[in-house]
Amino acid sequence: MSIAVTVVGAGVSGLTTAISLAERGLAPQVIAASPAEKSTSGAAGAIWYPYEAVPMELVTWWSLITYGRLLALYREENSGVSLVELRTFSRNDAIEVPAWAEAVGHRMLSEWPSPYRSGFAITAPLMDTPVYLAFLRHHLLSLGGTLHEARLERLEEAEGDVIVNCTGIGARSLVPDPGVEALRGQVALVEPIALPYALVCDDDPLTYIIPRSRDCVLGGVNERSMIETADPAVTTKIVEECTRVSGQTFTLREARVGLRPFRASGVRVERGTLADGRPVVHNYGHGGSGFTLSWGCAQKAVELVLSAQVSS
Repeated sequence: MSIAVTVVGAGVSGLTTAISLAERGLAPQVIAASPAEKSTSGAAGAIWYPYEAVPMELVTWWSLITYGRLLALYREENSGVSLVELRTFSRNDAIEVPAWAEAVGHRMLSEWPSPYRSGFAITAPLMDTPVYLAFLRHHLLSLGGTLHEARLERLEEAEGDVIVNCTGIGARSLVPDPGVEALRGQVALVEPIALPYALVCDDDPLTYIIPRSRDCVLGGVNERSMIETADPAVTTKIVEECTRVSGQTFTLREARVGLRPFRASGVRVERGTLADGRPVVHNYGHGGSGFTLSWGCAQKAVELVLSAQVSS
């Protein structure tokens, strides 16, 4: 007999997990207080780039699984996935090339804009968030999944034989898990530009420029804070720094804030038990790598759900 599975959370992690469950023959329902566009997923630059997530061994593995799935989605019409050159720069003389960049193939750069002193480039999947999230929702529904709007105070309020917790920063109160920290990110959405590559620098100040078809995302901020309103002074600094390193002229549309759900003890993809005895599969704590880890973590979460089905 098939089990009833409810996924709590409709951001990128919740949607990819629900799709992965549906692809295995289940018909999950997804419940969330608001659609993905109003969550942290909606404010993301959504380029494949592991950032602020641990442990690195698992992060690299899950990221590479996601990379493969995104390459397949790139070939699907209206998926919102494109491939771009991503240039990563450092203010140090020798940039450290992480294992995930070596795995997908990188090339060292010989030129870089001031004040950078080294860099490498990879080909990275880029997700146009409104298009991509809509594509995921449509795909889920086509597979027999359902979407419902509801606000929960406790995970136990969700109906179903197995609950999958993809609540991001909401896990802090819903689990509750005080180990989930909010890393506040603020971005500036500007008019599209003709820059032929995306730019990232993790050094202080964190800087990224992600050109998309309908806009361009400028960042960034990474600070421990639960403040969800944009600071105009910070927006100005972001635009000024991105202008300085790119030589581009930007026309501001709006500023957005997202709370990255970071967990110092590591991304949590594991099975537990709710207070009422039902199994729960947790999938949260992805930090700044929600899109990058999404399909890899979903794969692991589905394995845990299916093992719960066998043991029930």
